[in-house]
Amino acid sequence: MTSRIFLTGHHEVSLGQRHCGYLHSGQFIDRCLSAIFLQEYRPLEVIVVDNCSRDDSKRVLARYKDRIRLIENDRNAGFAAGQNQAITASRGQWVLTLNPDVLVQPGFVAGGSSVLSSSGLTPADAGWRCPR
Repeated sequence: MTSRIFLTGHHEVSLGQRHCGYLHSGQFIDRCLSAIFLQEYRPLEVIVVDNCSRDDSKRVLARYKDRIRLIENDRNAGFAAGQNQAITASRGQWVLTLNPDVLVQPGFVAGGSSVLSSSGLTPADAGWRCPR
């Protein structure tokens, strides 16, 4: 998922997420999105790239249609292309990409955002760690 922060005092985190049909992500995507939307940090932009999935992913994603930006590919463009689509579509300055089998812990986005905005580090320098 994709992450951006405006340095004007308004922090916006965009989470971009992709999944591929050949990975049969439908079994994971609901739990992943539920964990994302339990984050207290706002605002969140969630982008999902469907790389032509052939399982129940679309049915699961339909439940989140008002909370995600869905990019649907008519063929499996591959991992890197899916990531690049989400990054390009994001409106954020920083990008956090997640696979559908990732469950972010409570406070993860807020903790990472706090570290990045207060330290002057880039995401590559700081890494994102879940606060303990």
